[in-house]
Amino acid sequence: MACPKSFSSIISLSMIDIHHDPETFVRFILGMSSLNASDLGFDPRIYWRLKQQYFKPDLESDVEYRISRLNSKSLMRGRGTACYRVDHEGEKFFLKLYWHPVEKVPEWEFLLKAQEADIKGVAKVELYGEYVCISDLRCVPLVSTVGCDINDRVYTFIMQPMYGGTLTLKEFWKSYPEEQFLLAYRDTLAASMELLQIGIIHGDVNPFNILYNPGGLPGSRGILIDFDMALYIDEGQARDTVEPIIRVEAFRSIKVQEGHRYCHFDDIESFLYTYFRVCVCKPAEDDYVEFFTQDVIVDWKNSDHAMLKSFKKRLFGADNGHALRCLYGRDLSRPVLDLFIDLQRFFERQISRSLRKIDEERLGYNREEQSRPCLRVSDRLRAKMAERLDKLYERMPETYIKSLDAEGCNKWFTLLAKRHYYELLYYVDHAVATLRRTSSDAQTEITSQASEPSAPCGDRNYPKLSESKNAALQAASGNGLNVITSITNTPESNVKRTRSASDSISCNGREAKKAKEAVYYRIM
Repeated sequence: MACPKSFSSIISLSMIDIHHDPETFVRFILGMSSLNASDLGFDPRIYWRLKQQYFKPDLESDVEYRISRLNSKSLMRGRGTACYRVDHEGEKFFLKLYWHPVEKVPEWEFLLKAQEADIKGVAKVELYGEYVCISDLRCVPLVSTVGCDINDRVYTFIMQPMYGGTLTLKEFWKSYPEEQFLLAYRDTLAASMELLQIGIIHGDVNPFNILYNPGGLPGSRGILIDFDMALYIDEGQARDTVEPIIRVEAFRSIKVQEGHRYCHFDDIESFLYTYFRVCVCKPAEDDYVEFFTQDVIVDWKNSDHAMLKSFKKRLFGADNGHALRCLYGRDLSRPVLDLFIDLQRFFERQISRSLRKIDEERLGYNREEQSRPCLRVSDRLRAKMAERLDKLYERMPETYIKSLDAEGCNKWFTLLAKRHYYELLYYVDHAVATLRRTSSDAQTEITSQASEPSAPCGDRNYPKLSESKNAALQAASGNGLNVITSITNTPESNVKRTRSASDSISCNGREAKKAKEAVYYRIM
């Protein structure tokens, strides 16, 4: 186990003089010579019987769980976490054992509070318990080779129902459609909002802590797990501890990365990074897109805080195509791409101080609703930012956001937080509805085409665009997309079609160009 303040140091027992303290020396010798597994540090609750491993939560009880698989974490620096897949009477569970710092709020406490509040998008707890502390096992204090203080830990276990895999698995995209991803993403976002209502911040939102729940009811299709870094919002920051914090830095908010106190917006910002990360996990059709994405991921995982902060800010720019280049070529539907653009525009309004000030005035925030200090914006900058804000408001439900009142709010779930969460949920719901409508229109088009007789091979009349395609082009134009229709494809078109098909192919020059562009449209 490494020292919290150094990657290279080790933890050991403090020095003892066997002449002045012979009793401790004898205890060491007897302990190392013991045949008792518990004295040697083995957990008696995990044992073997007839080549099968079992876990017994209570040694005095006859209830035991059969261990089917071990999921260990290959970390030299951490909490000694070991995860198992267990089953009992046909039910499958997920078992997690680890050494928890005694000064921190245990994970099961947050999970039980979420369970009492009936938050469906948070993992449930079947069993939990704490066994023994390190201080109970060691007769000599632990010290570090570099002089760090070593905190005491308690051996803890949590048993939860078995859900699906994480959203980062490529098998997820092979097995489930995009709609299932959006629904899982929405349910975890809603769960984060409901946690805020009871004064809890998750503190470590990332795609590895979101599980897809196949067959889950609405509200539980995505599951938030791993509350090791959770905290009460009244604390504003994690409790003081000298333990190493194992957190995925790439998904932390910029403000927390700089050492500021936690707030609800930090979890929301992590959801943007999570959405982008899950989308780029879908295999790309173009090798160049995959190669470019790998370079981006390397920059994202950079340990240098300045470079990591610069990369995150590039994700916020709605006009910056850096992130979109990673998403195009992955066969992602237009609603999924539009949702990412909506998220970009939302965060650009919130991250830029000038835009945020004008945004709050435009939406009618009063001084009590604003949790941030007032910012004075010059008239020149205000005019420039207002023009930029008009573009960012292009798809925003401004009237809907203004209509939200303080109903259901409390000291943690403020009106400002409510408007933030409700706007993001609106975007996700709109993307899901558009995706469903597009899929329904496509199915209707396929059915209608199958029922219509096929045209003769010699027919020179080009088919009309279906109503669904026309609607898609109009919607794309309204969304700020460039739609190019070089030549109309209706019978009233002024393109001359006097040549036969073979003549059109063999002709050259302007006539060949017209023939090739007869029915060409492209959505940029």
